[in-house]
Amino acid sequence: MAKAAPVVARRGRPPRSDAPDGRARLIAAARDVFGAQGYGSTTVQDLVKAAGVNPPTLYHHFDGKAGLFVAAAEDTYAPVLTRFQEAVAGQSEFGPALEALLSAAVTLMDTERALARMFMVIQFEYPRRPELRDSLRPLLRTYREFFDSLAALAPDSLAPTPRARIDLSRALVSVLTGLNNEALLLPNARDFAGLVRSTRALLGLPTED
Repeated sequence: MAKAAPVVARRGRPPRSDAPDGRARLIAAARDVFGAQGYGSTTVQDLVKAAGVNPPTLYHHFDGKAGLFVAAAEDTYAPVLTRFQEAVAGQSEFGPALEALLSAAVTLMDTERALARMFMVIQFEYPRRPELRDSLRPLLRTYREFFDSLAALAPDSLAPTPRARIDLSRALVSVLTGLNNEALLLPNARDFAGLVRSTRALLGLPTED
């Protein structure tokens, strides 16, 4: 009777591409890598290396780099929008709702740097990448609809017409986007605190000492 071949232990790290959390690891890694390098400079190899998976795993869960970027964008916007919605829940006046939104945004920018970086990359890449635009459009529309609902609380003196309310909504998006981007560029927290105080004053909100 022939002897069974001996079992040889493999050396090195075992393959992880079939792990059940491969999709989640890819999305988490994509937020970091895209946020640091942008879309164009990131390769599939960069993504799978950061996630600890192999390329077939990426293509199994997504249609390639573009599909993973969209999934990472959705994973970025979801917690941001949830925090914003929770912040203004129950507010019926524009001023207090705006104050609550700004406070929530400042906290996010201070504590979730990876989200802030990815958020900036999404805003930059959306108009430049036809392969991303159609997939990202519903996500950005949902985000802007939140600001439409906030602008709907504004008094008639601030937004006297439907067109003015749309303009106000877009202005609020621009303010939050600008704060997010500046938060990543300013060298220290003291500089950012000054920017926030000035923004509050500009919007007619109470400023903190």
